[in-house]
Amino acid sequence: MKIIAIDAGNTHLRFAKIDTENPQNVEIIHSNYEKIFAELKNEDLLISVASVVPKGEWLCNELCKIGKKVYSCNRKTILNLKINYSETLGIDRIVDAIAGLKLFPARDLIIIDSGTATTIDCVRANREFLGGFILPGIKITTEVIHEKTAVLPKLKPADLEFSEMPQDTVSAIASGLIADCAGGIEYGIDFCEKKLENPLILGCGGGWEIIKKFVRKPTQSIPALTLIGTAFAAENYFTLLRL
Repeated sequence: MKIIAIDAGNTHLRFAKIDTENPQNVEIIHSNYEKIFAELKNEDLLISVASVVPKGEWLCNELCKIGKKVYSCNRKTILNLKINYSETLGIDRIVDAIAGLKLFPARDLIIIDSGTATTIDCVRANREFLGGFILPGIKITTEVIHEKTAVLPKLKPADLEFSEMPQDTVSAIASGLIADCAGGIEYGIDFCEKKLENPLILGCGGGWEIIKKFVRKPTQSIPALTLIGTAFAAENYFTLLRL
């Protein structure tokens, strides 16, 4: 089944056309709420939207108004995943788990999704979501250390480099931010590994692309993981409706 998957944030959107029979080599398109309607105007594929912000629901409603068939990813309609977590669990973490289990059905998984925040989640191959950690993302930490101090400079996350013994303030900040973010991820991984059997560690998100090279654990990056999971979450729903 071919589905347009949308990951909707406060101002920015990511979307992709995903073939659930072959979810490889996904082209991620970056957009916003002003452009998305024109970009999807001539598309007749089914649309699946995952969002942790209120504007995501608005987007679903507006797409329906222009005649699109839309599925809003919702925990209540996710039937094939046992979730050991309160009702506060974000749909982004749920679809990440769905994607990981579909792509690697025989493996326990640790899933790292690093954007504004970084999540580290623990998923068993028997389709059980055990729980996980939420940490500040690399972008937040670079902003806060500048904004909450008088003279420390603001660094660009993508330009951070690590020094084993920093000898100037810029290097000290950069190395400290990396140690904070990568070290926090490794700490979370350590605890998840105790709950799983030989887990595969997956990473996604814009922050992950920056910090992954500093994480001293074998990992596999799947940039479109959230979008892939968004498509898979909708597949069963649309199949049941026979659309």
